[in-house]
Amino acid sequence: MNIIVGFIGLSILSSLLVYVSGHALRLSNCMTACRVSLVMLLVLWLFWWNLTTGLSTVNTLTFSLGMINMRMDGLGFLMSTLALLLATAAILFSYRDIAGQTGEEKYYAMIFVLTGMIMGLVCAGDLFNLWVWFEGTAISSYLLVAFYNQRDDAIAACIKYFIQTSVGSVLVLFAIGLIFIQTGTLDLAAIQPTVSPLFIISGVLFVMGFGVKAALFPNFTWLPDAYAESPTGISAL
Repeated sequence: MNIIVGFIGLSILSSLLVYVSGHALRLSNCMTACRVSLVMLLVLWLFWWNLTTGLSTVNTLTFSLGMINMRMDGLGFLMSTLALLLATAAILFSYRDIAGQTGEEKYYAMIFVLTGMIMGLVCAGDLFNLWVWFEGTAISSYLLVAFYNQRDDAIAACIKYFIQTSVGSVLVLFAIGLIFIQTGTLDLAAIQPTVSPLFIISGVLFVMGFGVKAALFPNFTWLPDAYAESPTGISAL
């Protein structure tokens, strides 16, 4: 099995194990979900160590399956490390912060999904799959923002977050389409930018679309509500 697939896939599959273990033992779902999360984090850090070994012999680790291209270079490795480090910190912090809350197993499970999606995002080798991974991070973060779903403000914050970032997603998708029309490829390594109307328009759409997701001014109105209503540990991720 390719080590990149194992690293990213294990993070996403860990969410299922964490959820099932916590949901099956309702009387102690916090302890169970949290402990299983810590075990899976340990396994992920072991995979991370194997990645350091692989990257020490080659500059870039690659994986291709059909139209899916994954590449992990030094920058991708750095961002994946930061994502895993922040996920570890968030889970450790949440042990007491989330204790006693309804749906704790869902919370820990979605942290693993979000972490895996971030890893996939930074290792995407083409624009379309980058967009798909980005949407994966958005969907998992929507659910985490709405974790306190018994509060109306949390649901309202999630809806605002969803609507505004969905508009950004559409703009990014249009930009990707324009890049494909101009170059005939979405491979990040093969795209050769040129000064042309289509590239300029796509650049503007990228800035606007990702600007919404990054909460850049003036597209930041979703951020205060989302940060205020989501669990504290999620703000870091």
